[in-house]
Amino acid sequence: MKKDIYKFSCSLDKNLLMMMYVKSKNIVFVVMMICLPSFIYAQSQSKDQVMTDKEIRSACEKNLPKMWKELQTIERDDVPIVFNAQMHGPGRAKGKVMELNPEFFIKKNLEYPEDRLLIVIVHEYGHILFNRIKDDKVENLSMFDKKIENEYQAFKYSVEWASEYAKNGDKGPLEQVITNLKSRAASGKEDDPHTHAIKRLMGEPVWKKAEEILISKQAVN
Repeated sequence: MKKDIYKFSCSLDKNLLMMMYVKSKNIVFVVMMICLPSFIYAQSQSKDQVMTDKEIRSACEKNLPKMWKELQTIERDDVPIVFNAQMHGPGRAKGKVMELNPEFFIKKNLEYPEDRLLIVIVHEYGHILFNRIKDDKVENLSMFDKKIENEYQAFKYSVEWASEYAKNGDKGPLEQVITNLKSRAASGKEDDPHTHAIKRLMGEPVWKKAEEILISKQAVN
């Protein structure tokens, strides 16, 4: 009888130990699954992405002087500029704030040269300027048409800004915005509000004037 009890007790101990072992493995697995994304993200962070705000601004001033000057102008208009290493793309407007991906602003980028980045931040600034305006006509539009109007205003502002920039002696940003918008108009999807906004802009006098300015500047060179 005692022998049977001993065997039963050992069996219980083994089962209990096995349950505790399995449970502990499950806990470890859960913890790993929770921590793994953070670990992977930390490992994937480049040295550039963990730079301080001051270091990012210093690198931008050194490597992208035209960009740095424009960023300062925008900030003086009460637009907070926040560097966010986790965002996709170079920049975006969020209400009254401009978010920028430091990866694009600390060194020269072949895909996004300085003149193209200038157009990016000016476009986002155009969004912020438009968001400051209360327009009842816009408020009564459908959500899709609101997006078209918002993009149209931002594109228009960037083209006007680049045109003035070219008049002052630097045609680089104007070349970028005209080239890129033409490409997007040709390849854009019809259900994309950006496509509608660009095509609308290209049919207006401000676009024709911008092309004329660019042609005149290219002829000089």
